[in-house]
Amino acid sequence: NNLTIARNISLVSSIEVKRTLTLNSGSQFDVGSDNSGITLSGGGTTVFVNNGGTFVPRSGTVLFNGSAGDQTINPNGTVFNHLSFTGISNKIITSGTIVNGNIDVNLSFAGRGLYIETNGSIIGRGLNNSLSVGGSSTLYMRGADNFPDSLENCNFNAASTVYYQFNGLHLALQKVTTHLRTGDQIIYPNLYLGGYTVQERKYIDSNLFVN
Repeated sequence: NNLTIARNISLVSSIEVKRTLTLNSGSQFDVGSDNSGITLSGGGTTVFVNNGGTFVPRSGTVLFNGSAGDQTINPNGTVFNHLSFTGISNKIITSGTIVNGNIDVNLSFAGRGLYIETNGSIIGRGLNNSLSVGGSSTLYMRGADNFPDSLENCNFNAASTVYYQFNGLHLALQKVTTHLRTGDQIIYPNLYLGGYTVQERKYIDSNLFVN
Protein backbone atom coordinates (compact mmCIF):
# COMPACT_ATOMS: atom_id res chain seq x y z
CA ASN A 1 0.00 0.00 0.00
CA ASN A 2 2.89 2.38 0.75
CA LEU A 3 5.61 3.08 -1.81
CA THR A 4 8.92 4.58 -0.68
CA ILE A 5 11.49 5.63 -3.28
CA ALA A 6 14.99 5.30 -1.77
CA ARG A 7 17.13 5.16 -4.94
CA ASN A 8 16.76 5.90 -8.68
CA ILE A 9 13.59 4.40 -10.15
CA SER A 10 12.10 4.77 -13.65
CA LEU A 11 8.58 3.60 -14.47
CA VAL A 12 7.71 1.46 -17.47
CA SER A 13 3.93 1.53 -16.89
CA SER A 14 1.33 3.43 -14.89
CA ILE A 15 0.98 2.73 -11.17
CA GLU A 16 -1.52 3.24 -8.36
CA VAL A 17 -0.44 3.87 -4.77
CA LYS A 18 -3.23 3.18 -2.29
CA ARG A 19 -1.65 4.82 0.73
CA THR A 20 1.52 6.99 0.81
CA LEU A 21 4.12 7.73 -1.86
CA THR A 22 7.37 8.96 -0.26
CA LEU A 23 10.50 10.27 -2.00
CA ASN A 24 13.51 9.85 0.27
CA SER A 25 16.48 12.19 0.27
CA GLY A 26 18.80 11.64 -2.69
CA SER A 27 16.36 9.44 -4.61
CA GLN A 28 15.06 10.04 -8.14
CA PHE A 29 11.62 8.95 -9.34
CA ASP A 30 11.20 9.18 -13.13
CA VAL A 31 7.85 8.58 -14.86
CA GLY A 32 9.82 7.08 -17.76
CA SER A 33 9.92 7.65 -21.49
CA ASP A 34 6.29 6.51 -21.84
CA ASN A 35 5.15 9.27 -19.45
CA SER A 36 3.54 6.73 -17.13
CA GLY A 37 0.68 8.03 -15.01
CA ILE A 38 0.67 7.93 -11.21
CA THR A 39 -2.60 7.58 -9.29
CA LEU A 40 -2.71 8.28 -5.56
CA SER A 41 -5.96 6.85 -4.20
CA GLY A 42 -5.35 6.72 -0.45
CA GLY A 43 -7.28 8.78 2.04
CA GLY A 44 -7.25 9.96 5.60
CA THR A 45 -3.48 10.35 5.49
CA THR A 46 -0.58 12.11 3.78
CA VAL A 47 -0.61 10.52 0.33
CA PHE A 48 2.48 12.25 -1.09
CA VAL A 49 5.57 13.53 0.70
CA ASN A 50 8.94 14.57 -0.72
CA ASN A 51 11.74 14.33 1.84
CA GLY A 52 14.45 15.60 -0.48
CA GLY A 53 14.16 13.39 -3.54
CA THR A 54 13.77 14.40 -7.19
CA PHE A 55 10.63 13.73 -9.20
CA VAL A 56 11.10 13.66 -12.99
CA PRO A 57 7.62 14.42 -14.41
CA ARG A 58 8.32 14.53 -18.16
CA SER A 59 4.86 14.90 -19.81
CA GLY A 60 3.02 12.71 -17.32
CA THR A 61 0.05 13.27 -15.03
CA VAL A 62 -0.26 12.69 -11.30
CA LEU A 63 -3.86 12.00 -10.26
CA PHE A 64 -5.14 12.43 -6.70
CA ASN A 65 -8.51 10.67 -6.59
CA GLY A 66 -9.07 9.49 -3.02
CA SER A 67 -12.61 8.89 -1.83
CA ALA A 68 -12.16 7.89 1.83
CA GLY A 69 -10.84 10.73 3.96
CA ASP A 70 -8.83 13.84 3.17
CA GLN A 71 -5.71 13.55 1.02
CA THR A 72 -2.81 15.59 2.42
CA ILE A 73 -0.06 16.46 -0.05
CA ASN A 74 3.39 17.66 1.08
CA PRO A 75 5.42 18.29 -2.10
CA ASN A 76 8.24 20.40 -0.58
CA GLY A 77 9.01 22.00 -3.95
CA THR A 78 8.29 18.97 -6.16
CA VAL A 79 8.01 19.77 -9.87
CA PHE A 80 5.02 18.08 -11.55
CA ASN A 81 3.78 18.23 -15.12
CA HIS A 82 -0.03 17.89 -15.01
CA LEU A 83 -1.89 17.63 -11.70
CA SER A 84 -5.45 16.30 -11.49
CA PHE A 85 -7.67 16.26 -8.39
CA THR A 86 -10.81 14.09 -8.54
CA GLY A 87 -12.89 11.86 -6.26
CA ILE A 88 -14.98 12.95 -3.26
CA SER A 89 -12.32 13.80 -0.67
CA ASN A 90 -10.68 17.11 0.16
CA LYS A 91 -7.15 17.66 -1.15
CA ILE A 92 -4.83 19.61 1.17
CA ILE A 93 -1.55 21.10 -0.10
CA THR A 94 0.78 22.00 2.76
CA SER A 95 3.96 23.15 0.99
CA GLY A 96 5.34 24.45 -2.30
CA THR A 97 4.27 22.86 -5.59
CA ILE A 98 5.60 23.65 -9.07
CA VAL A 99 3.63 22.70 -12.19
CA ASN A 100 4.93 22.66 -15.75
CA GLY A 101 1.52 21.93 -17.26
CA ASN A 102 -2.09 22.14 -16.11
CA ILE A 103 -4.03 21.87 -12.85
CA ASP A 104 -7.48 20.29 -13.02
CA VAL A 105 -9.83 20.27 -10.02
CA ASN A 106 -13.01 18.27 -10.55
CA LEU A 107 -14.32 16.85 -7.29
CA SER A 108 -17.54 14.90 -7.46
CA PHE A 109 -19.08 15.86 -4.12
CA ALA A 110 -20.49 19.34 -3.47
CA GLY A 111 -18.46 21.33 -0.95
CA ARG A 112 -15.29 19.25 -1.33
CA GLY A 113 -12.27 21.29 -2.26
CA LEU A 114 -8.62 21.82 -2.93
CA TYR A 115 -7.11 23.53 0.12
CA ILE A 116 -3.91 25.50 -0.37
CA GLU A 117 -2.81 25.87 3.24
CA THR A 118 -0.91 28.72 4.93
CA ASN A 119 2.51 27.49 3.73
CA GLY A 120 1.21 25.84 0.57
CA SER A 121 1.52 27.15 -2.97
CA ILE A 122 1.10 26.19 -6.61
CA ILE A 123 3.36 27.98 -9.08
CA GLY A 124 3.20 27.56 -12.85
CA ARG A 125 6.53 27.21 -14.61
CA GLY A 126 5.52 26.43 -18.18
CA LEU A 127 4.59 28.70 -21.07
CA ASN A 128 0.88 27.91 -21.05
CA ASN A 129 -0.19 26.83 -17.57
CA SER A 130 -3.91 26.61 -16.89
CA LEU A 131 -6.13 26.10 -13.86
CA SER A 132 -9.54 24.50 -14.41
CA VAL A 133 -12.06 24.14 -11.59
CA GLY A 134 -15.00 22.01 -12.65
CA GLY A 135 -18.38 20.94 -11.31
CA SER A 136 -19.21 22.27 -7.85
CA SER A 137 -15.59 22.03 -6.68
CA THR A 138 -14.25 24.58 -4.21
CA LEU A 139 -10.83 26.22 -4.11
CA TYR A 140 -9.72 27.32 -0.61
CA MET A 141 -6.99 29.92 -0.21
CA ARG A 142 -5.65 29.63 3.36
CA GLY A 143 -2.46 31.74 3.08
CA ALA A 144 -1.73 35.46 2.98
CA ASP A 145 -1.14 35.45 -0.78
CA ASN A 146 -1.28 31.99 -2.32
CA PHE A 147 -3.77 31.87 -5.17
CA PRO A 148 -2.07 29.67 -7.83
CA ASP A 149 0.63 31.90 -9.32
CA SER A 150 2.23 32.43 -12.74
CA LEU A 151 -0.67 30.99 -14.73
CA GLU A 152 -1.73 31.96 -18.24
CA ASN A 153 -5.30 30.61 -18.14
CA CYS A 154 -7.94 30.19 -15.46
CA ASN A 155 -11.35 28.57 -16.02
CA PHE A 156 -14.10 28.13 -13.43
CA ASN A 157 -17.33 26.22 -13.83
CA ALA A 158 -20.35 28.36 -12.93
CA ALA A 159 -21.14 26.12 -9.93
CA SER A 160 -17.63 26.25 -8.45
CA THR A 161 -16.56 28.51 -5.58
CA VAL A 162 -13.38 30.21 -4.41
CA TYR A 163 -12.97 30.79 -0.66
CA TYR A 164 -10.42 33.22 0.72
CA GLN A 165 -10.31 31.81 4.25
CA PHE A 166 -7.06 32.87 5.90
CA ASN A 167 -5.62 30.49 8.47
CA GLY A 168 -2.63 32.52 9.64
CA LEU A 169 -1.72 35.24 12.10
CA HIS A 170 -4.42 37.18 13.91
CA LEU A 171 -5.17 40.53 12.21
CA ALA A 172 -2.96 39.74 9.20
CA LEU A 173 -4.00 40.78 5.69
CA GLN A 174 -4.96 38.29 2.99
CA LYS A 175 -4.61 39.29 -0.65
CA VAL A 176 -7.45 38.59 -3.07
CA THR A 177 -5.85 37.92 -6.46
CA THR A 178 -7.46 39.71 -9.41
CA HIS A 179 -5.22 39.06 -12.44
CA LEU A 180 -3.13 36.30 -14.01
CA ARG A 181 0.52 36.62 -14.97
CA THR A 182 -0.59 37.64 -18.47
CA GLY A 183 -2.53 40.57 -17.03
CA ASP A 184 -5.85 38.91 -17.87
CA GLN A 185 -8.64 39.47 -15.38
CA ILE A 186 -9.70 36.55 -13.17
CA ILE A 187 -13.49 36.21 -13.28
CA TYR A 188 -14.62 34.37 -10.18
CA PRO A 189 -17.81 32.26 -10.39
CA ASN A 190 -18.81 32.41 -6.72
CA LEU A 191 -16.56 34.17 -4.22
CA TYR A 192 -16.46 33.99 -0.43
CA LEU A 193 -14.31 36.32 1.69
CA GLY A 194 -14.19 35.03 5.23
CA GLY A 195 -12.04 33.45 7.87
CA TYR A 196 -11.77 32.13 11.37
CA THR A 197 -11.91 35.46 13.22
CA VAL A 198 -14.01 38.58 12.81
CA GLN A 199 -10.80 40.65 12.68
CA GLU A 200 -9.52 39.02 9.52
CA ARG A 201 -8.88 41.54 6.76
CA LYS A 202 -8.63 41.25 2.97
CA TYR A 203 -7.07 43.59 0.43
CA ILE A 204 -7.80 43.91 -3.27
CA ASP A 205 -5.23 45.74 -5.40
CA SER A 206 -7.31 46.08 -8.57
CA ASN A 207 -10.80 45.63 -10.02
CA LEU A 208 -12.52 42.47 -8.80
CA PHE A 209 -14.95 40.59 -11.05
CA VAL A 210 -17.48 38.01 -9.89
CA ASN A 211 -19.74 36.40 -12.48
